[in-house]
Amino acid sequence: MNIRSVSRQASLLILFCIIQSTLAFRPSSRSRVKHITRSPFITFRSPPNQITKNNSSFVAYSRNKSYWDGDDMRWRSKWLRRLQRSLDDSSALPARNTIVVACVLGFIYQTFDTLMTLKRKFPSYWPQQAFSMIVDTLMGFTVHQGSVTTNWKFHPIMARAEPHRYVTAGFLHGGIVHLLLNMDAIRRMPDWLETGLGTRLYVSTFLVSIVTGHISHTYFDDFKSACLGASGGIMGLYGLMYVCLVRMGNSRAAWLVLRGLARLLVYGFALGGVSNAAHFGGFLGGVVMGTLFGPRYRSSYALLRKNSLEVDNSPRDYRSVMGLGTKSTSGIFPLSVFWTVCFLSLLSQPRLRSAPLMALRGLGL
Repeated sequence: MNIRSVSRQASLLILFCIIQSTLAFRPSSRSRVKHITRSPFITFRSPPNQITKNNSSFVAYSRNKSYWDGDDMRWRSKWLRRLQRSLDDSSALPARNTIVVACVLGFIYQTFDTLMTLKRKFPSYWPQQAFSMIVDTLMGFTVHQGSVTTNWKFHPIMARAEPHRYVTAGFLHGGIVHLLLNMDAIRRMPDWLETGLGTRLYVSTFLVSIVTGHISHTYFDDFKSACLGASGGIMGLYGLMYVCLVRMGNSRAAWLVLRGLARLLVYGFALGGVSNAAHFGGFLGGVVMGTLFGPRYRSSYALLRKNSLEVDNSPRDYRSVMGLGTKSTSGIFPLSVFWTVCFLSLLSQPRLRSAPLMALRGLGL
């Protein structure tokens, strides 16, 4: 048995484990406040006491119907109920769902384009070796890549003339295992990053962190290798989370984020083939976005008083992370300033103005 077959079997085993983890039950952060955050880096619970909200108090019980996965229930029914619950819980997360759909569609188109390229270059192997070619394409073992991967992946030298690669590479992946790992990381992020901080800040941080991750990869990799994947944007969301937790005074959760970052960097050095520079650069991009445009927090005695006229409209999980008597305020700069600067830069630089057209041509349509 050669090395290639062993690596293929190992990748299939990892894929099976990831699919099981993806289909696992994810409790709703809107209906169960006791789960403050749920991510690969942060997992802890709030005290089991009551949470006061102005003149009323409530206990962290589910507002929806209580679900029970009994031992006498068939596995198919359990999975269908878990799928339905995950769809119900994601209705208020448009940015996260859009990012996941964009990455999945990008990988599907990327895989189909690579298969058509292999079919044109090696017609004698088709259709006898079609199954092996499909499996190799899904796992990212192919040497020959399609036009969308070639034209959209990030390479430091190519990005000088084609700046769209700084963004488009974040929606491509090197294989289905790579895709599922990143999508599972997004799924495990706490919902308050979008419902509490806002969709605009969530999307802006994700896009900016992809760019800063590629800039960091260029600086530390010395213009040698290409990279692709949404890892930089995901790490940027963790950087945004870290800044918010520090401003809230939630030092324990902030320390867990840093510990998770250090663990990820150690894994990257041990495994190889992972751009730690892109991960670290994406995290720094999220820290910068959170510092400049993220919310600030101050103490509010009115939120602790009975019969107060100040209404707390924060989501339950966001309030649990902030703590009682804390109110979020606007950031140092409004987010509109950032997008105005980006729009003016796009208009002033001819190379940047041509980037959207280059990205469309890269699709090969």
